[in-house]
Amino acid sequence: MSSRSRKSYIGVDIVRSGGKDLSRYVYAIAIYRDGKLLKVDEGGIGRLVRLLWDFRPAVLAVDNLLEIGGSRKSLMKVLRLIPPDTEVVQVNLENRRAIPVKAVMAKAGLKPEKGKMNPTKTAIVLAYLAMEGYGEKLLVFEKKVKVSVYMGRSGSAGGSRSEKYKRNMRGAVARMVKRLKEELDRRKIDYDVVIRRSKGGIESALFTIYASRKELSGIIKSAKGYDVVVRIKPVINRKLLSVPKKDTGRYLIVGYDPGMEAGVAVIDLDMKPVLITSGRGIDRGDIASKLVGLGTPVIVATDKRPVPEMVRKLGSMLGAQLYVPPKSLTIGEKELLSEEYRRRFGVAPRNTHERDALSAALKAYRNYEEKLKKLVQTVRRMGITIDNLQKYKVKLLVNESLSEIIEEMINDAFTPAVKELSVRPQESGRGEACEALKEEVSELRDKITQIQMEKETLRHRSARLEKEVQQLTMELEKIHAELSEKVARDRKVKELSQRVKNLTQHLAFVEAENKRLSAAISNVGRLIERIYSGELSLVPRLGTRCVSNGSVEKAFYIDSPGQVSAQLLMRLGKEGKGVILPPGSEELAKNLIDERYVPAVAAKEVWDASDCLKAVDSESLELLEKARQDLERRLKQENEFTLADLERMLNEYRMSKLKQEKDNVRNQESA
Repeated sequence: MSSRSRKSYIGVDIVRSGGKDLSRYVYAIAIYRDGKLLKVDEGGIGRLVRLLWDFRPAVLAVDNLLEIGGSRKSLMKVLRLIPPDTEVVQVNLENRRAIPVKAVMAKAGLKPEKGKMNPTKTAIVLAYLAMEGYGEKLLVFEKKVKVSVYMGRSGSAGGSRSEKYKRNMRGAVARMVKRLKEELDRRKIDYDVVIRRSKGGIESALFTIYASRKELSGIIKSAKGYDVVVRIKPVINRKLLSVPKKDTGRYLIVGYDPGMEAGVAVIDLDMKPVLITSGRGIDRGDIASKLVGLGTPVIVATDKRPVPEMVRKLGSMLGAQLYVPPKSLTIGEKELLSEEYRRRFGVAPRNTHERDALSAALKAYRNYEEKLKKLVQTVRRMGITIDNLQKYKVKLLVNESLSEIIEEMINDAFTPAVKELSVRPQESGRGEACEALKEEVSELRDKITQIQMEKETLRHRSARLEKEVQQLTMELEKIHAELSEKVARDRKVKELSQRVKNLTQHLAFVEAENKRLSAAISNVGRLIERIYSGELSLVPRLGTRCVSNGSVEKAFYIDSPGQVSAQLLMRLGKEGKGVILPPGSEELAKNLIDERYVPAVAAKEVWDASDCLKAVDSESLELLEKARQDLERRLKQENEFTLADLERMLNEYRMSKLKQEKDNVRNQESA
């Protein structure tokens, strides 16, 4: 009992089938916990899934997995809703063969009732047998998980700022992808990732992680945020619902074009097409599953150099050689290879992904084509009949010499086939046959008597168990009533606990805010003292909502001259108003004086008094006044110099004119 304590086991049987409509199905559900029957219920798919997630059972017990969904497609939908840590057990499986449930009950010491059990009793029995360890576990999920990372919003709205939103979201996706890769690399978990990049970051990424969902618990979590979404999807084991295929004895060359939309092309060593397909999110595991029954992969080929990491991993997974072309194939080369293949075999790729994969496989084949042709020609010339030439062709691909392969083929051709001989027993006499039949009839009668006795024993046991079930059902209803009261009480406690948690968080926020405000008040107090003592003076900030550019103030503070228009600076200079700049702006202050004729000085000390006012050191204001006076003297001197020049030019002009008139008079007199 200790091995099953603190665990839940749920048994399920069909009450009413709904055909292809899962919403019309009705299930009988029985729940065992701590070795006792806890609950018996009946409901649709919604109730079944809710109870599975409420109890998170160790085992979901069934007697026929397919009947839960009715069809393979519906069953896949149901399996995706099962909690990842719940195992599915078919209790009537023994060495992968189905046996009657009543036979399992007899082994467990339960007395089957006469006739067919109703679904409720069947569900109870299934849960009990699973709890006792009967049946075999079904591998519902592959050891593979798909993780999609993409933007949380479309980014289509926002007008002129939509591109900024998209860049922010792509950046968030890129950061999430980087974090997931670091987590997986740190734990050395095998994975593939296909990334769709875009301007400013990553549009989306698809991880294929080769680990169970349980192994990833606590490492990767589903998330749906404003900027990024992480979606985890366990992969259903499709082999669970498929019939195993027989090996064909072929050897294959696999061309692989990885990406969000991947392409796969498979040809054999006779260059005949085996499989050409493409699809979104095809990974290594999917390719390996598709190759089952098609043949043995010996070469994995790519059309790119350097080789993509996912192609390298596929080759390692399949145990095949890797073919990488000397240089990446051009579009023209790939089109030519595909067209030649279409003309020869009548098979054409449907898209560029299939074209690239087929080109890779054909390029790999051509790398070995001369050796393969030489082997075929030698066989034909020698007249040797070979049933399966591909098993010898593959030896060329692993660099065995042609002469050794020919010798092996000759030896195999002359090896005689060993035929099994069957020996028919000789007929015995009629008397001996009669004696044997009498003994057999006697044995059968003894067996019938024994079976009848066992049947009676089991009938009494079934009646006793049915009575116990009734008693347990009544006890369960009583416990259920007590639990309902306890759940209500626990819910209230949980609600109060959450309120305490919220209030504690709010108190921490208020304390931090109080601390910040106390520090701010202290700083304001020291600032007022220094202003009162005359160390600092208040200066308005130019351009704020508190001070207009028409203010009567003689000094303004600006963070940077670039924030103020040239016209405003010119106006300040004409009005004799000064400008105070941040500390370290001495060069800017000099340029304003020399080029704009605006009195300016870089403050030595600046404090924020409010949004409208700055507190600057009084010494800087004195320096600003000095700069204003110096600029006025400079401008006055420049203006005076200009008037003197004008007067001198007028005098020179008068003298020149007077001289010209005298010369004219003199010339007239001499004439």
